Amino acid sequence: MFRNALKGDSVHHLLLRINRLLQGARCWVPGRRCLLLGAGCWLLGGLFAYGQTCSIISNHTNVACFGESTGTINITVTGGSEPYAFVWTGPGSFASTSQNLSGLSAGTYNVNVTGNGGSCTGTATIVIDQPAQPLTILNQPLDQTDCYGNTVEFNVTTANSSGNATYRWQSRPPGGSFSDIAGETSSALTVHDIGVNGLNIDGTEYRVIVSDDCGSVTSDPALLNINSVTGMTGRVNLTICDGGGTSYEVSTDGQVTGYQWSFNDGTGWHPISDGAAYSGTTTQQLTISNATSAETGGYRVSVTFVTLNQPPDYSTCVITTFTRNRNLTVLPPVLPPVVTADQTFCNAGTPYPLTAASASGGSGPPYSYQWQISTDNETWSDLTGERSLTYSPPLLLANTWYRLAVTDEGTLRCGTVYSYPVTITVNPLPVTSPIYHY
Repeated sequence: MFRNALKGDSVHHLLLRINRLLQGARCWVPGRRCLLLGAGCWLLGGLFAYGQTCSIISNHTNVACFGESTGTINITVTGGSEPYAFVWTGPGSFASTSQNLSGLSAGTYNVNVTGNGGSCTGTATIVIDQPAQPLTILNQPLDQTDCYGNTVEFNVTTANSSGNATYRWQSRPPGGSFSDIAGETSSALTVHDIGVNGLNIDGTEYRVIVSDDCGSVTSDPALLNINSVTGMTGRVNLTICDGGGTSYEVSTDGQVTGYQWSFNDGTGWHPISDGAAYSGTTTQQLTISNATSAETGGYRVSVTFVTLNQPPDYSTCVITTFTRNRNLTVLPPVLPPVVTADQTFCNAGTPYPLTAASASGGSGPPYSYQWQISTDNETWSDLTGERSLTYSPPLLLANTWYRLAVTDEGTLRCGTVYSYPVTITVNPLPVTSPIYHY
């Protein structure tokens, strides 16, 4: 009869037929309850529950840090009857039959829920997210090159931080180890007075450790190169004779693009150019030749270097050798002495004594003197023993020239000069015609 009743009947009609069959009867079906409703009873239990949908409410937490497995899913089910059965699938080969999940990696999770005895069924999909990428350094700090005493800046740019990013800068001197730089906790590190007082010297490396809620990452080290003047030849204070010369050469560390030497004669510093006593005024070495007292003064050089990773307006830097100035003193020339005037005699005569003023200039006194004689004003010879400022010539019968040689006997021995020659003219007696006496 049930078989026939099921053909083409709706559930409603089926229940009516069952009700008529059970009129007046008391029944017990294992696992089911029957109620007598007036004329009969009908089956309860799972009959009306079949076909229901389980209601699923989910709460989840995403993965806090990229690549970790810290996600969770908690679900609450209503509808149907307990106990519920759970079948989970997820990324890769993930599978579980627990109601709630933890230790999840990022991905999509699907759950199928079935009530007791199939009283309800339901599905849900939950997506566990994570940060798109781990904490990343986008722009590494760059190597820096600038001039001694200047300021440089190292910068780092990061992305994908979980929470607030913090920064910890470190430095390592040549041959040393990295250590924290006190107070430097921003994305930029500014270093002042590079190389001064032996701090932040050439070859020092810098790096930054960036941290967030998930961990930390360390930047590549950046190198500091310092352009510098390392030396200069020549004595700090030098004295030379008039007509002498010297040279100064500067040594550097770094890529040089130009030199400019300057001179201070007491009125201030001025750039100099080649010519007269100077050559090499825009090179590494300045040469001074045939110097006069006009070249007495101070000398220094300004060196232009190439920088690296500095602002556009600072593609070069200049170091002037303020602490390496050179001071040159050019002594005045040794001045020839002035000797008494020329003299003239007839036929023969003894000249008045010749006298001369003391010499000056050069590095003397002391000076040495030597009288000299010439019979043609071209070839000269010393007068033995005549080494004072006065000389008394003997009787002369012909034109004769005298001069006084002065030699600088001072520290620098700046040479020998000669007085203007004194001419002693001896005129012959006039020639007359013979005189006859008769």
